[in-house]
This record gives sequence, structure tokens and C-alpha cells, in this order.
Amino acid sequence: MDDAHEIVSRAFDNLYGFSSLQEVEMQSTGGLPARSRIARQAGDLDKILGRSLPPASANGLLMIESPEHVYTTRVYIASLDRDRPFPWERHQSMPETDLWYEDFLPKRAKDWQATAMQEVERAGRKAWLIQLEPSGIPSAYERADYWFDQETPIVLAADFYREGEKVRTLEVDQDGVEEIEGHFLPMRSTFRGTSDTTLTVSNVEIREYEDSMFTVANLRRKNRP
Repeated sequence: MDDAHEIVSRAFDNLYGFSSLQEVEMQSTGGLPARSRIARQAGDLDKILGRSLPPASANGLLMIESPEHVYTTRVYIASLDRDRPFPWERHQSMPETDLWYEDFLPKRAKDWQATAMQEVERAGRKAWLIQLEPSGIPSAYERADYWFDQETPIVLAADFYREGEKVRTLEVDQDGVEEIEGHFLPMRSTFRGTSDTTLTVSNVEIREYEDSMFTVANLRRKNRP
């Protein structure tokens, strides 16, 4: 399905195909908002360095992707001034939310196989509904149905499936999409599952990094990224 692959590639490249520094707030139903600053180096193998922002302690997270698409991860615990390895599973829930770690990982079109495609409407816009299945990556999802806008390279919504059941829906606030250096980026999105979690991006700086940024030494520095 060459046409489907081109649509998916355009949308995923638009969302994930660049290195950046972003500030993100996560708000789950009944929970307190959590703010983070996240540096990401995009490429065949991703590198991520994240830091909690006040009022939370300056805890940190360092993730380095391996050729097998497994992330070696270390966390920094500010109250103890100590870092340690942090093993996790893609279907493991993150703190203060029912979202899985998989939900925060960047996606590449080459890692997903389109198995069905149809023209539909979503949120009042003409869209392509494309069914995707993981191909060559250890995804927590066996299937994902994405609604891709026909006019711009953005995702309108997505449903995610595991063990034959829909476990999560992504809804993108189209009024919050901003164009930043040629990328159409959603500044507000909501995941709906057993509870709702809204992600709000307050700042995006598209920039390149040296590999030296993504080290344990910088993980331990409370002012990095």
C-alpha cells in the first residue's frame, strides 16, 4: 500500500522527524499537572533527556534507543542526588497516569505496516483512516487506527488496540495546531482510556544536539536540558 505508506511517512516525519526542546504539561483526571522539559535527538536511533519542572523536584530521565528498538534508561532522583537504571515495559503505565511509556515514544513509518485504508471524515475534515500494525519493533500495541488529515500532514485522531480490544483513543485539538519551522504541531492532545490524560505543549524549539548532550553527567545536572 504505497499511497498509505507515503501518507503515514509524511505525518510521522512532520511529528517526529526533527530534534527539539519542548516543554510539556501532563494533566490526568483527578491528578495534579506535571510539567517537563524534554530534549530529543531524532534519527535512526533516538536519544531523549527529560527533566521535571517546578513545583516538582528536578528529577531526570535519560533514554537511549538500541538497534533492537529497546531503550536503555536511567533516572535521576533529585531528593537523593542519585541516578540508577530504570527498566520498564512499553505497556507499563507512567507515574500519575494510565498512559504507557509506548504512548510517549516517537514513531517512524518504516516500523509500521499499513493493512487497510479508506477515505472518511473526522472532526469535520476529510481524512484517511489507515490501519497500522507494528513491523520489526516491540510495540505494546498490536494495531493502531490513525485518521490522517488530507490537507495537512497532521494526525486527527487514533485508536490503539491490544489483545483484540481498543485500550486507548488519541484526540488532537485541531484549534491548537501551530506551524513551527514548516512542521504542523499539535499543542494540545488528549488520550482517553480508563482515564483521560491531556498533553499541552507550551514551547517548541527545533534544534540539533551533539551526542554529548545525552549523558549521565547531564542527567545529573538539574539545569539540563
